[in-house]
Amino acid sequence: MPKITDSQYAVLARLSASGGTRYVISRYGVLKAMDKDRATVNVATLNALIKRGLVEVDTTTSLHQGQRLHVTAAGQRALAQHKPATMPARTAAVTPPATKQAAVGRTR
Repeated sequence: MPKITDSQYAVLARLSASGGTRYVISRYGVLKAMDKDRATVNVATLNALIKRGLVEVDTTTSLHQGQRLHVTAAGQRALAQHKPATMPARTAAVTPPATKQAAVGRTR
């Protein structure tokens, strides 16, 4: 099974906990998605998961009513096998440039 990205993992984890809904805003025709906690789900990430068969859409209702989203068995396996990317410990200790500048003071 191909690996999923950290953002795909985050969406899968949220949808596996309680499902979600995909809908369209009728005035603008914009596709939106949210989980059961009403938090927005990135549509591009969701579409990638649907295309890979990790999330299925209940198309028995229209997009205007809202289509339910369910994580498939393949999606559950992808969740179980995902290993998040680790950041090197060194980058966490580096002071951001804005903080360095503030400590030195502005010179013109």
